[in-house]
Amino acid sequence: MKVYLLQDLPGTGKKGQIVDVAEGYARNYLFKNNLAILADEKLIEQVKKREEREQRKEEERYQKALDLKKELEGKAVVVKASGGEKGKLYGAVTTRQIAQAMKEQLKLEVDSKDINMPDPIKSVGVYEVDIHLFKDVWATVKVEVERE
Repeated sequence: MKVYLLQDLPGTGKKGQIVDVAEGYARNYLFKNNLAILADEKLIEQVKKREEREQRKEEERYQKALDLKKELEGKAVVVKASGGEKGKLYGAVTTRQIAQAMKEQLKLEVDSKDINMPDPIKSVGVYEVDIHLFKDVWATVKVEVERE
């Protein structure tokens, strides 16, 4: 029996999915607890159309991320930080500072949580950081750290 799930059910499916379940399970548990409704042809068609729309949007976001990756590769941002004479910084350059520099210099809004630095930047120099753009799309940007 095909049912449309109204809530996430571990082992059965996620909210909004149409799944095939045993009739007894549907009648005695899912319907009585308002966890699912019977999936008729009209509902199945609506769900298919919604899934197709979501798939197209997902593909568009993926393509935009790939375009942005091409645009970002090889770009560099300059971050100024206070430091001592020998190139050591008094603190560390944060992902928030890098995100702010990207916003100002590249006119690109990036969430600081999407910036991945393997190690903290604690001295003047040129570093590479990875930026998560979309699911499995990452861009590498150079960060030039200069003393203020």
